[in-house]
Amino acid sequence: SEDNANYYYGTLDEEVARGVIDYKPGAVTIPHVGFSYFRPLGSKWSLMSTVRYSLLPDEIQDSPFIEPDTDGTVSVLIGIARGF
Repeated sequence: SEDNANYYYGTLDEEVARGVIDYKPGAVTIPHVGFSYFRPLGSKWSLMSTVRYSLLPDEIQDSPFIEPDTDGTVSVLIGIARGF
């Protein structure tokens, strides 16, 4: 949504007042691809992991908060869960 994109990648009025570029990307769609893995470890414990690559659209790549020449991001999650 426009609110989410502006919150995470846009600049606040207070930042603009300090001299940061006024940037509001508007609504964007961020496509991603990834895989998840889940494996029980006994009767109560489980191992889980997720790897995801998100391709950043041009509106997000132009944000002053994104490093220049950044086309996408990689997210990795590894966790252990215990059931009760």
